[in-house]
Amino acid sequence: MELFDVNVSIGYWPFQEFHLKDIKQLSRHLASYGISKGFVSSLESVFLSDPHNRNTILIQKLKGKRNFSPVPILNLRLKNFLEEFSFLVNCGVKAIKLVPSYHFYNILSENTFHILNACKKNQIIPIIQIRCEDERSHHPLMKVPPVNFKDIIKLSRIFHDLKILCLCPYFYEAIEICKKTENVYVDISFIERFNTIKALVEKVSAQKILFGSHTPFFYTKAAIMKIKFAEISQTDREKIMHINAMSLLKIEKC
Repeated sequence: MELFDVNVSIGYWPFQEFHLKDIKQLSRHLASYGISKGFVSSLESVFLSDPHNRNTILIQKLKGKRNFSPVPILNLRLKNFLEEFSFLVNCGVKAIKLVPSYHFYNILSENTFHILNACKKNQIIPIIQIRCEDERSHHPLMKVPPVNFKDIIKLSRIFHDLKILCLCPYFYEAIEICKKTENVYVDISFIERFNTIKALVEKVSAQKILFGSHTPFFYTKAAIMKIKFAEISQTDREKIMHINAMSLLKIEKC
């Protein structure tokens, strides 16, 4: 199976201990499951008020690695977020990630509008992290609400000509997002049902669904099993595995 994983992270997380400590380990781990390309973000950037240094380190570590691309995280509460965006564009990134719930801003804020306009102008894919962990497993002193999927739907109508990727929606959120938008895509990492992918494809087009494992938060194999044993057509399977990601992100074949 050729797989493009749009939801991978590396680094330190204060509430879990991950065994994948560096890019080399991560690369070997993903390759062992047939994941030939992936988008990687820095976990430290979620909690740092200014993620610049961690984004820069991530870009440097992935330089020259054709199989993985950095997805820097932007904090839109910083006054210089547009300057930081320009810096990242000059570094050649294909996508940027927003974590509104952790950086304390509303996804419908004016700053979000500014950054999405910048993404549209520079042909950068904006990725919205709906959640990092299941809300039920949060540390009792660190309860972080998910991004409201209804706000994402509203945002998509304002930026109807910009493709947006949402990571970690629940099953019902993914259905609502895909049904009520033309330009928003979702990954499968948090989607759980009996015969998960079949249940999802029966509700929405496979064209809107991308493979994402949410490694290292989840076992990578869990996402692999969802797609491997999905009772769907081979055409839809390949769309989810890699074709949709390559089309969305305008990259070469895996």
